[in-house]
Order: sequence, then C-alpha cells, then structure tokens
Amino acid sequence: MEYNHFMFDFHAHAGESTNDAFVTILRERELECKGNYRYFSLGFLPWLDDSFDFARYLSLIENSDLPVGEVGLDRRYNTPGQEMYLWKILSSISPDRLLVIHSVGRNGKVLEMLRKFKMKRAIFHSYASSYEEAKRIVDSGYFISLSPISAKTRDFQKLCTLPFLIESDKMTGKDGKDALEKLFSLVQEISKRDIKRELDQMKEVLFS
Repeated sequence: MEYNHFMFDFHAHAGESTNDAFVTILRERELECKGNYRYFSLGFLPWLDDSFDFARYLSLIENSDLPVGEVGLDRRYNTPGQEMYLWKILSSISPDRLLVIHSVGRNGKVLEMLRKFKMKRAIFHSYASSYEEAKRIVDSGYFISLSPISAKTRDFQKLCTLPFLIESDKMTGKDGKDALEKLFSLVQEISKRDIKRELDQMKEVLFS
C-alpha cells in the first residue's frame, strides 16, 4: 500500500515527492514546479547559498496567502541576521498564516518570536529536541512534526504522548515511503492512539 493512501506527509521537499504531501519550496528555481503539489509553502533559510533573494521572498509571501516556511533559526550556522530575517517575515504576514518552522537549538527564541507576533498556527518540523520544550510548544497552541530523525532522539517515546504530525522530510523514493510507514507503525504502537484519525483531523485544521 502506498503510504499516502493512509496518512499525510506533513513535510517534504520539492522534487523529492510526487505524492499528496505538504511540500516546502526553498529555492527560486523550485517555484516553477510548485504546480505539481496540492499543498506547498514558501520558505527562506538564509544559510542556503542559493536561497531566495530576501526582498524577492518577502514580495512573494506578502502578495499571497500561502503557508510560509520553512523559516526559522539554526544555531549550527553563523549566518548574520537570522533573527532579523525571521522578525521581518513574521512582521510581514497575518497571524493567521500557517508557518513551518525550522529550529535547531533555538526553540525558546523561536517560540518567543511567535508569541510576540501572536502567530496562531505553526509546525516545528522534524522535531528532535526535548520533551519539555515540545510540551511548551504544544501548550502554546502549536504543533510538532516527527520524522525518522526524531525517532532517534532520547525523548522520542515521551514525544509520542503529545499531539504530533508525521513527515518524511528529506527522505526520498521508496526509502522515504518505507521509512514513513515504519515511523507510522512505531508511533501507533507507542502512543496506543488512533494516529490516522488524529492526523486527518490535524490536516483539516491546518488546511481548512
């Protein structure tokens, strides 16, 4: 069975999935293929060498109602102005816009900024940090999304007690499908909940 027949992939990348997934467009050259996807968002990560020109990116998101992301902060990179870029993005969009968040080692700061701008809907994708931080994210009204990378973290079983989405992230082709099926089975076993029903409900909330 194809995995997208029974679950929704909440985070994939352009060119990596032709399924009915939520795909992030991160590069100027990827804009031409966005018509291949029913669900997609426009993202800007300043540490990508070939990422959008920022002025061009702001113009794109300001003149549409598309989901925004992935955007965020990453402590692994010394790229100047990460917080400035995120601040300008959040100040340029409605609090109702759906956000896909990339956060590595900066969850507290990102959460502070989301609250500052009263953002209503955000997904911290491929979440791989502590249960305590995830609980703060969920209690703030936002979502975490678990990927095959998340399954390797110390707190993974505790994360499965929270509401969550699931995603393939950068895994492609048959390997990506197999990994997502394995992840789905694992979280279903750990959580003892009807994960398919929960994912369908969250999809309805996020994309209605």
